[in-house]
Amino acid sequence: MNTAVQCVSFSKWCLLSLQQLPVLQGCLWHPEKDVFVLVFKECARIYIVNEESSELQEVKTITPFAGSRYVCGTWSKNGKRLILATESTLMFYNIPCSDIQMTDMEVILGLERVSCIESLEGDRFVCTVELPLDSMVVRSRSERYLLDHTRGPLETLLNIHAATEGPLEGSSQLFLLQWNPDTDKPEVRSWDELYGILSPDLLAVEPSSSLIVVGSNSCHTLYVYGIVDEQLEKLHDINLPKEERPKGVTIHNQEALLMMAKLPDEERQVLSLPRSEFVEYEVVLQSIP
Repeated sequence: MNTAVQCVSFSKWCLLSLQQLPVLQGCLWHPEKDVFVLVFKECARIYIVNEESSELQEVKTITPFAGSRYVCGTWSKNGKRLILATESTLMFYNIPCSDIQMTDMEVILGLERVSCIESLEGDRFVCTVELPLDSMVVRSRSERYLLDHTRGPLETLLNIHAATEGPLEGSSQLFLLQWNPDTDKPEVRSWDELYGILSPDLLAVEPSSSLIVVGSNSCHTLYVYGIVDEQLEKLHDINLPKEERPKGVTIHNQEALLMMAKLPDEERQVLSLPRSEFVEYEVVLQSIP
């Protein structure tokens, strides 16, 4: 960075001691209360801040369905719902802060391979769904011909069937969800294809303006979306130099702040593996209005 940055100091607020730390999938602070959630693959643990000792106290553990694992999660902006994603399900937990032990749950089935989820104003949410593994395989014409004559029906996300003609194009999806107050259940309102992005693991939103930036740390293109008439609308693309990859993104005052890594020359080849245990990257911060 070319500009000077003021020194930032940190102080310890509270301490959480865990005997054994499983694989951490996310840390979720409640938007209004001193409630904290640690999301692991096997469970999600809800903590509150003990006013006397200023330590985090575990009050509830939530586990996914048998055979599934948590991937990511978020709180709704009003703090009424905790949303956790597994490999094949979005789970909406209604958790009143007055009594965290009392919870009820609604699910959206069929949303497979969720990568990220973020909340917006108005009880709305956006999530990214990555491309199924079988669609990543590039097949020759003869392989595709053989496959088309031997495979059965292919059901994709939300029972949308894949096209039977034309080349197989790889794309993930971006979904807009909303909690319906009439049915008191979550619904899918809109979705769009993220062409060229296989694993959309970067997702940032600005709740007040409903501005959305989505991308992948393995792709040099990011997409910018807005919401018009309760539908996702692509506004423009952000195309980085081919030697750069986004490693982080956030939005503030309708400006996207990107953390990018410039790939070394030997790492720019397709499917190249690091030659050593450590790889050096040049990290750049860039603001994009």
